[in-house]
Amino acid sequence: MGIPLRSGGGGAFQVSIRPLVKTCPEEAGIFDLELPNGTRVIAIAHALWPSHDRGLVDAVKKLLADKRPAIVVMLGGMVHEEAFKHVVDADDVIARLVSTTQVPEIVQVRTEHEGMEERFLALAKLAGEFIASFAEVSGAHVVYIPSVTGFMPNEIDIMRFVLTQKEKADNYAERHPKEAVLGPDIPKGFAEFLGLAGNPNVTVLPFGAALRINKKTRFIVGDFRRRQPGGAVCVDVEQIGENVVRGFDGKVASAWWTTPVHSFGEAKRRHWQGHEVGNLFDLKAQLGYLRNYDKRCKGLWSGVVWDNILHGYSAFALAGKDGRRSLFVDDVVYEEDVATARGNVYPLVLPARKPTAGPDIHPVKPDAKPVKAKPTSPKAKKAPAKGSAKPKATRKPKPKK
Repeated sequence: MGIPLRSGGGGAFQVSIRPLVKTCPEEAGIFDLELPNGTRVIAIAHALWPSHDRGLVDAVKKLLADKRPAIVVMLGGMVHEEAFKHVVDADDVIARLVSTTQVPEIVQVRTEHEGMEERFLALAKLAGEFIASFAEVSGAHVVYIPSVTGFMPNEIDIMRFVLTQKEKADNYAERHPKEAVLGPDIPKGFAEFLGLAGNPNVTVLPFGAALRINKKTRFIVGDFRRRQPGGAVCVDVEQIGENVVRGFDGKVASAWWTTPVHSFGEAKRRHWQGHEVGNLFDLKAQLGYLRNYDKRCKGLWSGVVWDNILHGYSAFALAGKDGRRSLFVDDVVYEEDVATARGNVYPLVLPARKPTAGPDIHPVKPDAKPVKAKPTSPKAKKAPAKGSAKPKATRKPKPKK
């Protein structure tokens, strides 16, 4: 898969060929967590900070402050890889073509910091503060699963881009010591890069890992889609053999079903759950390259452990009459403070059209004045049309003698 590494306003691209990384929790690690009955867990996904939906994220934090969950699970896509490309390349041709807004965090880093490494570290620190803010507002422990899939913006490509650019800069500085100096080191671990390694309230799992609660419910990022809501997670449940809460697909859905344990006369069933968590990114904030398919629905997942099993459901964002969006969880509404526009909408005023003439354009002629028809008397005979044949004369038959 090729990744364009921009080179400023020159419009040139460097293409890196690399294998497409896929999600495999069995390889990355399945981390078991035992929780007692009554424990609340909330899952969110794909905020793509700093292109996050600020109004809706504030509503999520209101919910967290009220519900006080024990665990907040982040299912990938929480930090936007494009942001790290924007801070080092203010004249990025592609960014200027597809973006009409400026994200404030990117503008801040460009203004306050010089040098590529300093900008990378400054933006990563702000991203880590965003992740930690969910623990601060709720009192919960955040379990962050960074994404590796190549079909959506993901965290593995943040590290790939940053470390590649750092290596190129160091090589140049070593070959040209009079023209460039080595910048500060960049941590090679994702948690260290975000400044979350020593945070007691945040645990960053390996890329593409899974969190399993009470050995019955697995939280995964996901890396494939299905057309209908709930379709992808049903495939995950069939393949994994556990209840699944997953992100990535951009839909908000919950499904419950049963299957028989055996074919004997006794009715005995296995009970399954599958949940899909929506996104929390802003459609108008320098996302870049996302299709409408990727922008399906915004939401989160909330659940509580009962009888040693984590039960819950996905909740999607609803828009009220005043335009403000809200989340409806456990019969309580959590809404954003101010109505947020769903897209960049601007008035388009076209210049007045001027008459022009060219080789392929006919000159514009003024309209001719209408000619008034002369009144005619009823006895007036109609003249034959031009070119029409004259009527033949007829003669009367002679009377018979």
